[in-house]
Amino acid sequence: MPRGVAARRRGTRRASRPASPRPKTPKKGGGTVTERGIRWEVVVDVDGKSLPIKEFLHDMIGGTVVGLLTALRGVDAPKRVRLDVRSVSRDA
Repeated sequence: MPRGVAARRRGTRRASRPASPRPKTPKKGGGTVTERGIRWEVVVDVDGKSLPIKEFLHDMIGGTVVGLLTALRGVDAPKRVRLDVRSVSRDA
């Protein structure tokens, strides 16, 4: 039986390691660094209408897009990214 399962069944817990502090400087990307990590500003327009989004979504969308782009060859640390997504009709 794995150690963790047996320890839980006995009612004892293993000591957990303390959380490591977040890095204050970004390795890649052009986000703003704050005490909470790297921050991004994201604007979402759907059919010409701007959508208000929460701080969490700014960080999630910005970090995801920049993370995907920095994995591509030739992209180092983008400061600004413009992404336009359109539906394509297959009937044409």
